Amino acid sequence: MKELQKSYQRSTYFDFLKIDTVNWKEKVRFFERRYEDINDLDYRDQVEIWFEYAIATYELGKYHQFLSLSDELITSIFEHNIVDINGRDAFQSLLKMKGYSLVQLGQYDDAIHIFSELVKIDPYNNSHIKAYSGTVLNKAIEIPNRIKLLSIVSVIVFLTSSIADLLLVSPFYGQWDTAMTTLIIIALILSFAPPFVIFAKEYLSGRIRLQKLLKYSKNK
Repeated sequence: MKELQKSYQRSTYFDFLKIDTVNWKEKVRFFERRYEDINDLDYRDQVEIWFEYAIATYELGKYHQFLSLSDELITSIFEHNIVDINGRDAFQSLLKMKGYSLVQLGQYDDAIHIFSELVKIDPYNNSHIKAYSGTVLNKAIEIPNRIKLLSIVSVIVFLTSSIADLLLVSPFYGQWDTAMTTLIIIALILSFAPPFVIFAKEYLSGRIRLQKLLKYSKNK
């Protein structure tokens, strides 16, 4: 009887393996339909299916769900010292997908922290460095709303002042020409300078942190 039960349990595992590698929807459907059977499997088989299910949720853009799954899986994999699942470094793969999920949800600081941990683990891995750099760039591009508003207002002031100067001030009120020119220049500067300064500060500080991180990780 026990042999029969074990055979049935293993059939659950092999049925999952039959699903096409990138058929993410079917993997999710199978997991949710055979959830109890999966949890009756040996631990290693369970983890393998849970790992593939987590990847499927990530690939389908279910980032909140993936984050919840990845936290449990990362802890479990670490505690049981599981390094490789289906030819992939399970720990680093989950961490990287967790980082990218956080990027998709706009949580750039948390994502940068995740990618910095990956760089510490393997400072010679170019994909880790690229993930960190790309997230720093995404964060730098995300200009705060108050600065965006200032830039929009400044552009409007610049355009209206330029038109007013051209059509009204210069032809009829020459004494105000210098003041109007000053206003136009200030509006033009405020249109572009604050976003550029914030972008440059965020991006350059991120790059400097990366270089320090690489130097520390390679020398430790």
